[in-house]
Amino acid sequence: MWSRGEDRALIVIESPARERGTATLRRDCNLWNYLPRISRTLRVPPSMMLSSWMGSDLTNDDLTSPATTPTTSRAASSVGPTATAGGSSDIPRGRAWSGSGA
Repeated sequence: MWSRGEDRALIVIESPARERGTATLRRDCNLWNYLPRISRTLRVPPSMMLSSWMGSDLTNDDLTSPATTPTTSRAASSVGPTATAGGSSDIPRGRAWSGSGA
């Protein structure tokens, strides 16, 4: 997740491979999803804000909350579950960047 202040954030999925490149952009209380399979960006309507985000326990509305947006230094970290030694997870993982600045 990349964030700029509390009103802008970008989440890019890295794995699993079938979801790689999928991105979610948050600006204020608006949310858009980029779907690389169809090369389109879709706005998430208000009626879908309480729906699950990418099959996880998070909702789209959770992503618009400033409490879920890291605002520390510009460091990268993993987002999502990690694979176990015996297998991999089907839940999307991504890379998170956070930082402040204009």
